[in-house]
Formats: sequence, structure tokens, C-alpha cells
Amino acid sequence: MNSIRVPAVACRLVTPLLLATLAQVAVASGPIVMQDPGATTATPAHAAFACSLEPGPLDPTTSYAAGDGWNWIAWHIPNQPCGNCPSPGLAEARQVSFATRAFDNCNITVDVSIVASTGGACPQPDTTNVLYGPSSTPVTINIGVGDVHSIPLPTGWCLTSDAFVLIRFVGMDACLSTKGAVGLDRANVACTNCDEWVTATNLWGTPVDECSILPGASPIWIQLDTECCGATPTLPRSWGSVKTRYR
Repeated sequence: MNSIRVPAVACRLVTPLLLATLAQVAVASGPIVMQDPGATTATPAHAAFACSLEPGPLDPTTSYAAGDGWNWIAWHIPNQPCGNCPSPGLAEARQVSFATRAFDNCNITVDVSIVASTGGACPQPDTTNVLYGPSSTPVTINIGVGDVHSIPLPTGWCLTSDAFVLIRFVGMDACLSTKGAVGLDRANVACTNCDEWVTATNLWGTPVDECSILPGASPIWIQLDTECCGATPTLPRSWGSVKTRYR
């Protein structure tokens, strides 16, 4: 299945001088937040869905580079019903989007899953408990800032429990060059602890809370588009659970 890449509406490529400056910073050994004076705030264009969830508006003027290849990022799906769906407003995950900054063109594969949450005061993604997926999609990353990638998801991913959307970047380490690493654009809001967890090839082999990396920085932007669940959800003590048990 080919990826659906939606270009940012108001995005401009980084100027050669700025590109050279950022390339020197992007190969640093640690995480950094970079300002793009030449970029304007992009507005992701996407089809009409019942509900769209995100940590905050996309802001490509602040972009994050891991210093090496990303492995994955997991975002805690807000525990709220979709107001455009009939009661109880259960949502079905249909599309996930993220945005990149790149110093060169690159091809990767993106694996998307819905995984369970460990719960507790600081929920974490339980990558051993996969609720849906993974669904694999080839993605072309283009040079520039604010390149939005929208990944369609299979039908039937009904969100009936506390969960994370997990995005794995397969082959992202191969995109690393002397020009720098591929960055992920951020959202224009304050970071919230325990909402996002990340790993990277060399910096973080085990999941870390994204807010703990650079305290006070904004979160990485992710958008999850949903539709209303078409089937009766398989919740405990529901008709859905009876049907699942006896069919």
C-alpha cells in the first residue's frame, strides 16, 4: 500500500545558508530543538473525519532532531469519546500523521500499531500487548521542513481501552548522513509528562518520556484521525463481548 503524503500548505524549503548551519547542529550527539526563521506554520490538509486528535497544532518552526535515527514514538491516545459519534462515542483509528524535517530525500517504512497502556499515574506504552497492527506503509521523506505524512490505517481498529498509538520508523537510521538526521516537527503547546515515549538508535535504547529529554520543550506533533466504530465494541459485559466469545 502506498503512503498518502499530504504536503504542508504553507511550508517553505530551508535556505541553503540555514540548511548548512542546521546540518552542523543536527549531527550533535544529543537532542536539540532548532528554530526555522524561514518556515511558516503549516496547516495539515486531510480528509474529513469524525474526530481528529493531536497534542496541539503543528508548528514546523520548532523541530526536534535525535542526533541519530529514530526507532519509534508512542503517543497516549486521549481518553475521550468522539462527540460526532453516537453514544458512547467510541472511535475507530483510521489515519495517523506526523511531520518531518530532512536535509536530504530518504525512503523508509512506517509501522503503525495500537498498543495497550500500562496505566497508573504515569502511563507507558506496553509494546508486548499489541491491540491492533502493525500496519506497514512505505514513506518518502522529502528535503525541507513541515513535510506532513498521513498514513491510512486498516478498518476495525476500534479504541475501546486506554492505549497508545505506536509509530515505528524502519530504516530511519539509514537516513543519517553528514548533512544531519531526520527530525520530527513539534506541536505548538507545552509538553505533558507521560504522554509521549520515544526511542532512538544510539541515544535511547529503552523508552524515555519525551518531556524528560528537554524539559519545557513542546511535544512531537502527531495527529490521529478517527471515525465512529461501525461494529458493536468488544467491551466487558457488553453484547460485543458475547458476540466475540461465541462466534
